[in-house]
Amino acid sequence: MQHNCSNGAAGLVSLSHFGVPTAAHHISSQEISIHLNISKLLCSLTRNQHKELSIIFNQMQMQLCTIDQYSQSTANKASGGKAVQWHTKMPRSLTDFRNFYLRDKNAIIPS
Repeated sequence: MQHNCSNGAAGLVSLSHFGVPTAAHHISSQEISIHLNISKLLCSLTRNQHKELSIIFNQMQMQLCTIDQYSQSTANKASGGKAVQWHTKMPRSLTDFRNFYLRDKNAIIPS
């Protein structure tokens, strides 16, 4: 299924992660770039390689979890009422790859 996404790449990432393209302006350009690069990579990998990559991402996420929690806590205290940036979920499983990039109705690649 293809989507008519007027927010470009940011809209595709927003749609795949939050179910709506309108959150695009809340996502950092770095996160958008990461998800587009993952999409590109997944197009060239086999299903078994998707599984291996999801294991790697899961391990990375577990290692970065403490750092991320500290960063978000610090950012929320420092924002002082400024607009809060939305964070996307890094893919950690085959289901995440399917939902965010490959097959879900809001996935990036078919869109």
